[in-house]
Amino acid sequence: MEIEDLSRTGGCTRKAISAVFKPEQLKASHYNPQDALINKDPRMKAALGFWQREMKKAGFDYSHPDRRSNPS
Repeated sequence: MEIEDLSRTGGCTRKAISAVFKPEQLKASHYNPQDALINKDPRMKAALGFWQREMKKAGFDYSHPDRRSNPS
């Protein structure tokens, strides 16, 4: 959901979104608490560390797959 722009939806889709999500969950600033727990897990930290090192070898400077960066 973090990258979805649901602001332009209407009709049945808007009705379904309104029924399922709270208004604060639709804001761009919303951070899912489950994501925070996942990112704190030691297994995820290890996987992200590996991913970051491999991306750096490929010429990219990314700290996390959810964040953008420019090629080196």
